[in-house]
Amino acid sequence: MAKSKVKPADRATPAIHKVTATDTQKVDVTREVTQTAQASVGWATAPAVQAAVTVWNKAADVIDQNRSVLTDLRSKLRLAEAKQVVARRAWTAARKQVLGTLDVQCAGSADDVKAFGFDAVVRTTPAGPIAPPDPVVVSPGRLSGEVIVSWPKNATRHGYLVQSATDAANAASYSEVIASTTAKKTLKGLAPGAHVFVRVAAVDPTEASGRSAWTAWVAATAR
Repeated sequence: MAKSKVKPADRATPAIHKVTATDTQKVDVTREVTQTAQASVGWATAPAVQAAVTVWNKAADVIDQNRSVLTDLRSKLRLAEAKQVVARRAWTAARKQVLGTLDVQCAGSADDVKAFGFDAVVRTTPAGPIAPPDPVVVSPGRLSGEVIVSWPKNATRHGYLVQSATDAANAASYSEVIASTTAKKTLKGLAPGAHVFVRVAAVDPTEASGRSAWTAWVAATAR
């Protein structure tokens, strides 16, 4: 059977290939296509197209108007957020000032603090001097020239003091006092296998010396 030599009739459908991803592009494409359509020969005799284009332009008008509103709101939001950051800092500083002022006003009275509507944090002062943290336990450190010193926690909230000596009877052999915030300290830099003596005291601001009594000297051997 011979193939037909009749060419297929063209069948075109309208489309818009311009980019319409953003609101600005949507509005611009609507205006541009509308202007071209209105200048075409068939515009005057195509009332249905005119009506559809009119609806399309009204939608573009709403997008355009609302775009301005959104831009304005975003600008106001950025300003409001920046203002809020400053306000929070000011609130924190003012709270600190209020607490400090009230602390002076109430002079340590929990009842007065509560009467103003604030929570009271009560700190109990230990009765009498703090006892030394006995017993002191010593052991060779993990590395050469180290001694590990540990002791039980006691009533102090201010830390501990550690001191070593090569001769417990000779003050000239005493080391500088070392502070510790925990109940354990590693002495370093000793000669390998060296024999030393160690003692510990608790920091006590209520005492004239600033500490409790020292524990007895405990003999230790460095690794």
